[in-house]
Amino acid sequence: MARGVLAHFVHHNAFLDGRLFSIQPDASKIYDAVYTARMAPFKRHELAQEIPSLLIIGGTVTPEDSDEHFQRIRAALLQATFAYDGPKQVLNEQEVNGLLNQSRVGLCLSACEGAIYATVEYLLCGLPFVTTASPGGRDSRLDPRFTRIVNDDP
Repeated sequence: MARGVLAHFVHHNAFLDGRLFSIQPDASKIYDAVYTARMAPFKRHELAQEIPSLLIIGGTVTPEDSDEHFQRIRAALLQATFAYDGPKQVLNEQEVNGLLNQSRVGLCLSACEGAIYATVEYLLCGLPFVTTASPGGRDSRLDPRFTRIVNDDP
């Protein structure tokens, strides 16, 4: 209000179209956890190495992502199912919605990152999520009924 303009803090996740993701009550739970994240080192996929039934939704979708890193993650997480067979693939919202509904919990593992759409996608599909502590805004609106903040180790 200092300049005469009323402003409100609105989390950017508020702009996600809530009609794109929904609970599918008849979906079978196949995966213990799902991690929706691009293939970049800061996403810390390796923290999920001890989850027996893991689904990874994400590939090399931006110029900053690395195909080599994607291959290292695939080799490190042998127990994981990868939604992408290779780099540069993108799933549509309906495909992601179906996969999320086959999972029990969502993951957010980056060390420092602002709000991420995956948290809202998880919640709209009825999934609680586990996150590591992360300065940057991800924790600004977490509800302890649906979220656990854990140490950043496997």
